[in-house]
Amino acid sequence: MTADTSTITRRRPIAVTAIALCTVAIVLAWCWFAVVLGDAYDDECKARVAGTSELSFSVMVGLAPLVLVTAGALIWLIATTAGRVVRRLLVGVGALLAATAVGVLAAWAFSGWTLFTHFAIGSNCFG
Repeated sequence: MTADTSTITRRRPIAVTAIALCTVAIVLAWCWFAVVLGDAYDDECKARVAGTSELSFSVMVGLAPLVLVTAGALIWLIATTAGRVVRRLLVGVGALLAATAVGVLAAWAFSGWTLFTHFAIGSNCFG
C-alpha cells in the first residue's frame, strides 16, 4: 500500500475568505458595541435615579459579544492559515489588529464621533 502524497503535501493557503469574514464580524461587533455603549450612556442618569447602573448592561450586551467575536476570529484566523505556528500566529494577530483598527474607526464614525466620550458613563448626569 502506498500513501497518497497529494494529500500529505497539500498545504492550506492563507484563507482570504476567513480574513474577510473575520474583518466583517469584528467591524459589526464594534458597531454593536458602540450602539450599546451609547444607549447605556444615554440611560445612565435614569438608572442612577432608580438606584442602579447601566454598566452591567453595557458589559453583558456590548462588551461580551465583542470579546467573543474577537477571540473566535483569532482562533479561526490561526486555524485557517498555512505554515508553521509562528507564521500562523503572525498572520492571525496581524489580520486581527488590522480588523480591530478598522472596527474601532467604523464604530467611532458610526457613533457620531462620540464613542470614546461614552466610555465615561455617568459623566452626563448633573447632580
